[in-house]
Amino acid sequence: MIAVEAEGTGETAPSTPERVIAARAINPVVNASKAFAEAARSLTGVEYEVTEDGTLLEAGGQRAFGLDVFIRDDTTVALELHAHSESSQRLAVEMFCGDASPEEVVDALGEVLNITAGLVKRRLYEDGHVVKISLPKIRAIHAEEAAPEHDFGADLLRGEIDLALTQKSPRPK
Repeated sequence: MIAVEAEGTGETAPSTPERVIAARAINPVVNASKAFAEAARSLTGVEYEVTEDGTLLEAGGQRAFGLDVFIRDDTTVALELHAHSESSQRLAVEMFCGDASPEEVVDALGEVLNITAGLVKRRLYEDGHVVKISLPKIRAIHAEEAAPEHDFGADLLRGEIDLALTQKSPRPK
């Protein structure tokens, strides 16, 4: 279990991912979405707008991606990506500079999701937490399996990656 210092008290209390996220006073979905947009931009040059609820929009306002942050247990946070299949294809085409096979689309989403988790990990590390990242898992789902907030009106690709908070570390200099 990780300990988090209560604001300004010098006392520590057992931590959960909720407390770590709350201690940062952030909206974790929007921050994860911004990290995804940053990762996609660095790999492809494509810009995405991040809305107040964390949805990523392509140029022209089409909903492209949605991210959720889930608390799995006392030490694990999961990022879950919902990706419109056409937006995923466009992302892969940009990433691979041409046509992309279905396997390359999955690879592209996995790579962007992995970089997103790395950016979130870095932000948690800056707060003094050591984080281990799992491998991303990407699978196709039917539109009716998606949560209402991720109803893109089409079949989707869903990706998951876990971030496990393993310990509190000395703050980086």
